[in-house]
Amino acid sequence: MQRANRLESKSSQFAFTLIADTSEEFDDFGPYVASIDTHGVVAFFASLEEGGSGIFKGDGNAKSSSFSYSTVALSDGNPFTGFCSHPDINDRGDLCFFAELKAESESADPESSPNEGVVAQTESGLVTIVDTTSTVIVNSDDRLIKIGPLGPAMNQSGMIVFRGRLQSGAEGVFSTQGDKPGHLKLIASTASGFSAFQGIPIANENGSVTFRADLNGYGEAILVGKGDELATIIDTRHPASVVGMIGSFPVSNNKGKVVFCATLKEGRAGVFQAADGKLVKLVDSTRDFESFRGVLIDDSENIFFYATPRNGKLGIYAYLNGSAEKIIAFGDSFANSKLKEFALNPVSINSSGQLAIRMKLENGRQLIVRCDHAG
Repeated sequence: MQRANRLESKSSQFAFTLIADTSEEFDDFGPYVASIDTHGVVAFFASLEEGGSGIFKGDGNAKSSSFSYSTVALSDGNPFTGFCSHPDINDRGDLCFFAELKAESESADPESSPNEGVVAQTESGLVTIVDTTSTVIVNSDDRLIKIGPLGPAMNQSGMIVFRGRLQSGAEGVFSTQGDKPGHLKLIASTASGFSAFQGIPIANENGSVTFRADLNGYGEAILVGKGDELATIIDTRHPASVVGMIGSFPVSNNKGKVVFCATLKEGRAGVFQAADGKLVKLVDSTRDFESFRGVLIDDSENIFFYATPRNGKLGIYAYLNGSAEKIIAFGDSFANSKLKEFALNPVSINSSGQLAIRMKLENGRQLIVRCDHAG
């Protein structure tokens, strides 16, 4: 009979399930975040005690004292020599991640052999969807030579979005083209109107891609790309804009709701939603919080954010019924120790509001946990 690996915490609103820790074969879960699908299955990267690394997934159910997780890929050279991003998992259980690829032959010219790839695991197995030598960009004559920084995101139909660099030197935001390995679409690039991109692009279920850009000259923007169109959600250069600086990781849910951290031109920081051309404040620095790191949103428009309260320590909070409820913060008692570090980003939430969190405790133990609203 299976049981859930529940962890004790002081939160009455939220429950934590242990997915994996560093007590056995895993040595380190950093530097990447974990991701989660709508069934509560968590995908994560881990370095192994015996050497090498891998991509794994688990749901927190266990037999006796053993963890229940499966291996997706290992850096054993067949065909991956390493991994260079978090994995993202969608609701079908498909995964994607960045990998270092084995050269086709010992004598292969590095300039003509793939050394980086965007890899997907589907029902058909592991497939290299994109590499840095043979991938075709369907709407550009330029060539992809570098994948990243940061990692990919995958929507429910399997479309993967990510950042990369082109042979021309331009940076770009890209999307894969359905079931066509080796084909990409360039959504936006620094060759046309943008000076840089930040954070991780996010694709929702209808194929819209939300991303954060620095604008040529000055200014910052959040944009949504769909088809061949780009819509501007926030542009700090606009005379009517009250937003001065935008956080690096804006997010959107499958209903197209966009939320983000920002600092207003008048000085207040907070978490905001862009709705029908208007800026809606959710939480700001006028009362309880002094700074904001990031925000997540589910399909029911529940908001989760990580922020530092006044005279407090960085923590993860839920915005429930018009107020902020703490989930966990640095220094809180947790799993027979105290929380020292945590990491999550836009791939660390599913459509129903479950979170996947990488943690490090003061006793040195590292954890991958799932967080569920218990209310």
